Amino acid sequence: MTTFSSESGSGRSTRRVGLAATLAVIGLTFAFAVMPAAAVTRTPYNTNLVKNAGFEAGLATGGYRWISVPNWQTYENMTVVKYGAPNGFPTLAEGARIAGGKKFFTIGTPPSGSTACLPVALQAIPIRNRNYAIDAGMVEVTFRIYMGTYDGQTDNAQAVLQSANAELIRFKVTATDGRMVSQNATVRLPYGTRSLTVLLMARNTQGYCDAYFDRVSVVLNPI
Repeated sequence: MTTFSSESGSGRSTRRVGLAATLAVIGLTFAFAVMPAAAVTRTPYNTNLVKNAGFEAGLATGGYRWISVPNWQTYENMTVVKYGAPNGFPTLAEGARIAGGKKFFTIGTPPSGSTACLPVALQAIPIRNRNYAIDAGMVEVTFRIYMGTYDGQTDNAQAVLQSANAELIRFKVTATDGRMVSQNATVRLPYGTRSLTVLLMARNTQGYCDAYFDRVSVVLNPI
């Protein structure tokens, strides 16, 4: 009889634990079900959306060899260069002045047999679950970047922020003598914007495609 009583009590305890666990699972399932997906996937405000914005990820060269640049689509002889590399590139002191880390991006040498540097480096930035705010005119974007060129030559560095096929912001610098110049602008995102693209390029070049870039920033802000 003592054994029977113990087993009976054990059974009741097991059923109560099972019921509690079941209710807990139901509660968690309900919590996840009512949690809005946007809370997880929404593109944040006041955050730099550019990946590898300072070109510190990956390798670096002396300026004359193509390498892959993480998170960026690059072409031809584009490369990442160490501050202080010889032959007129931005110096270590210049990198320190702008808090640019150890590396910057350059368009590199022209394609074989060409004197023009037409290819464009780019990074696409999706915008998730901000449709209503954008279409209501309640979101603006701030584009910031440091740009430089070689000596007093005519090479110019250009950076563009575009939405779909519409250009939103364009920066251009020339004859900076290796100095990295800060550029920034803010515009309201146009109706229907669902992604942004950053484009980096060199134009009007003399020999080497002397267009240098660092600390790229694209930030969404509520209005």
